[in-house]
Amino acid sequence: MKNIFRFLMAVAVLFTASCAKEDISSSIGGGEVEVTFTANLPELGTRAYADGSKVNKLRYFVYDSEGNFLNELSTPVNDGETIDPAKTTTVRIAMLKGMTYNIIFWADKENLYNFSDDGKVVTVNHVATANDDNRDAFYKYVSRFNPATATANDTEITLTRPFGQLNAATNDYATVANNKVQLTTSTIKVKTFTKLDITTGTLSDEQVFTFDATTMPCTLQTPETLKQGYTYLSMNYLLAPENVDVEFVFKGKRNNGNGEEFSFTGTTYTNIP
Repeated sequence: MKNIFRFLMAVAVLFTASCAKEDISSSIGGGEVEVTFTANLPELGTRAYADGSKVNKLRYFVYDSEGNFLNELSTPVNDGETIDPAKTTTVRIAMLKGMTYNIIFWADKENLYNFSDDGKVVTVNHVATANDDNRDAFYKYVSRFNPATATANDTEITLTRPFGQLNAATNDYATVANNKVQLTTSTIKVKTFTKLDITTGTLSDEQVFTFDATTMPCTLQTPETLKQGYTYLSMNYLLAPENVDVEFVFKGKRNNGNGEEFSFTGTTYTNIP
């Protein structure tokens, strides 16, 4: 398996904002207004993983200009708004025209991640299996939102992944098959972070984690092929610094009638951007 891997880390935008509305708010008495934020998932295509299709809950946390948590205006930390089958989520927040606000929007699968009591810090549990698309998530931090001066563009919320997406691919997958080996699982060991302060983008609590072996993405009967002839082997989300060192283990079975296990072990790559 020499020189077979091509690695990519990307932060992909999978949410697009809804069409602008002429009226962003409606008066609810005095200086109060109800502001409507709307975000949509785009058409997600037909990829078998890493396409955001598992995301189904949206949480939002509201703060005043001093950063104080306004829990009465927010979703409960352990709850969220359902992203409906049309992939549209509308959020209405009652605000005062004389104030400015900071808002966190976070979308994931069934509230998978834990938050601090004020919603600012999310904890990512990396004690998980590799290639788990259920761990996908998206967020947006909106600062100094002023309902008195906001336009429709200010309520169009585009969420992005908080993770780097670490992909491994090979351009000689056929060679493995020609040697009567069928790859089945992958594992990675990597140093990454567990906490993200969404308001500042600060990562903390760096640890070394091993993502347990699990079935590789796009089961190998119909592997997904990249341009230039590469085929995906593994995909993982990381709260990562700019560069990471990763150890990969790929396992498979020989097609020799008895299913003897075959392992490519201890393959380490350094400074993956």
